[in-house]
Amino acid sequence: MKKVLKVIGIILLLIIAVVLVGGLFAPKHYHFEKKVEIAAAKSKVWNNVNSLSAIIKWMPWMKMDPKMTSQITGDDGNVGAAYVWKSEQMGDGKMTITSLVPMDKTGLSLEFGPSKTPAKADLLLSGDETHTSVTWTFDTDYQYPMNFIFGTFMGKFLDKDFGKGLQDLKAISEAQ
Repeated sequence: MKKVLKVIGIILLLIIAVVLVGGLFAPKHYHFEKKVEIAAAKSKVWNNVNSLSAIIKWMPWMKMDPKMTSQITGDDGNVGAAYVWKSEQMGDGKMTITSLVPMDKTGLSLEFGPSKTPAKADLLLSGDETHTSVTWTFDTDYQYPMNFIFGTFMGKFLDKDFGKGLQDLKAISEAQ
């Protein structure tokens, strides 16, 4: 029994050491982006990314907790409008429109959890009357040693969720 506990203790110490040392070398800034090609006019896609009420129809996290409560404050579709949510499953948060460049970009600030961890997201559009490319970006900073943990694993989770959201945006835009 002592030998098993000793092995477990050594493994735990090694894991902690890897995280602490890794955090010294891992970047504190994290950037992720995912892109989708949509067979729809840029104007149709813009209508699905230029307001919070439109965005929450295709963002995947808003569908994950049926008990989530939320509300939009401010003038939706304008800078300063915010979507605030409370969720036991997904955590609490806030998404605020920070910039709107018609037909090109929707900028968002995000706050997650009780510490209100800040992040920034952009929805970038390019295209014409038959085809639109949408790039969804995410930027945040992590403190040591969380920079190693989140920097190592975050991409896998974001890739799945951003992919789902962008596919839903594509389906909505192409159906209009």
